[in-house]
Amino acid sequence: MLREFGPMVLQEEASQWEPKMHMQFGFTVQQSKKQQEFDFEAVKTRIEQRIVHARMAGGGGGLEYPELQQYCTRWAGYFFWKQEASFSIDDHVRLRHLSPGEDVHQVSREFVREPLPKQKSPWQILVATGPRGGPGPYHIIFKFHHV
Repeated sequence: MLREFGPMVLQEEASQWEPKMHMQFGFTVQQSKKQQEFDFEAVKTRIEQRIVHARMAGGGGGLEYPELQQYCTRWAGYFFWKQEASFSIDDHVRLRHLSPGEDVHQVSREFVREPLPKQKSPWQILVATGPRGGPGPYHIIFKFHHV
């Protein structure tokens, strides 16, 4: 069962070339009764393999979304995409265990207010689960620069 609880746009203080706007959206996933415990590492691995490292169809071999490992920078008055020096999925996909009674909407607002790291591709995913990742719904919140 999916339930959308976004989108939200936030202005942030920025220099002239840093992202000035984050966009955010999220959804809630209800685990089946057969599924015992949430496996964050499996979710992170699936994001990395199926999205970040996805290859173009037709055997071209290039990355489908190279920008997911690049950031926008400025040189000689022009903007261009630059490859991250050491891309790590851990810099982009994080886990947060919600405390009992903690509001996922408040967690989402706090997450989108955090600035995106400099010299990293401008996107992050926060996976919020119940205490210790036990059964129950989990929330996937995406934050990205609007480019």
